[in-house]
Amino acid sequence: MLRFFDYLYYGARKFYNKERGSGFSALVLIALTQALNIFAVYFLYCVISETKVTVNKLIYLALYFFFLVLNGKRYSKLDPDIIKEKWENKKEKQKIIIRTLLLIHVVLSIALFFGLANLSWQ
Repeated sequence: MLRFFDYLYYGARKFYNKERGSGFSALVLIALTQALNIFAVYFLYCVISETKVTVNKLIYLALYFFFLVLNGKRYSKLDPDIIKEKWENKKEKQKIIIRTLLLIHVVLSIALFFGLANLSWQ
């Protein structure tokens, strides 16, 4: 069964297809959004509880690389043609909905991270 991030991987890989290493670029995007979401939740907690952010910069990098390695293992085992086949079997309306959700996910991940980071550091 494919997951939401599999379609993000496929879409990013397809977007970067002209470049060598498009699979790695897709992994970077997925790991980045996942790490940003984890920290956005932490920042939200800090804002709500009015506590100070106490995360070392190395923790940011460690979490990001954790997701990078974790996703790298997943997508090294998952054949991109399987995702492509599942994608091509979707109806056009489903594709539009998934693309929209993926775009919202990426934009909100970045916006919430920086917005909540800004609030929690004040």
